[in-house]
Amino acid sequence: MAEPQDPARRCGFVALIGAPNAGKSSLLNALAGRDAAIVTPTPGTTRDIIEVAHNIAGYRVLIGDTAGLRGPKNAVEAEGVRRAQALAGRADLRLVVVDAAAKDERWREGAALARAGDICVLNKRDLAPPPAGSAVAAWAAGCGLGVIDMSLIRGLGLAKLREALTVRVVQSLSGGEFPAATRARHRLDLVEAQRHLTRAARALTAPIGVELAAEDVRLAARSLARVTGRVDPEDVLDRVFAKFCIGK
Repeated sequence: MAEPQDPARRCGFVALIGAPNAGKSSLLNALAGRDAAIVTPTPGTTRDIIEVAHNIAGYRVLIGDTAGLRGPKNAVEAEGVRRAQALAGRADLRLVVVDAAAKDERWREGAALARAGDICVLNKRDLAPPPAGSAVAAWAAGCGLGVIDMSLIRGLGLAKLREALTVRVVQSLSGGEFPAATRARHRLDLVEAQRHLTRAARALTAPIGVELAAEDVRLAARSLARVTGRVDPEDVLDRVFAKFCIGK
């Protein structure tokens, strides 16, 4: 009989996707219980992926805030959108955050990346109670997405979302095998870790390459942590720097 899986060995990834100013960064902060992401009224504030490690039902889950999905206005924003799309493709679960008060169709950018089993968060219900957002809710139900009404400014729906996340995390990570999408994500993370470790090994052969090697080791550990949930980059760096005297 196989030994029971240790929950600490499993790690999941949740991607927050949607149009600019839908409330993704505010949702990340609410789930994290701290100001992990900058929130402003200016669309496009988030340019890169912001990851927060979260414990859900004993499992380590990384929640990633992403750049707003829209036609980019410059090269920096275009790169942010590209990274958001890539993360959405690798994530175990996508939260499609939609501004229920918005009058445009920008929410469809995030909808295009959704998969059956994901969750549609209809935010800003304090400004737009039902039937506002009925088209979004109908689309989500038709595509097999759960729908949660939310007002982050008032705390509406947050407890329900936490319950839904707990159910999904336990279903995805407690079984004998990861879902197929997770295995694909793990492969990408392992390839990335291998690339960083190869660069670190090369850097160590150079007279002043220790600092560069340490950074690649940190990045490799970060990739491995997404697979195992047990690697602490600081522990790895402590071992690296224990053998070298830097800055003297």
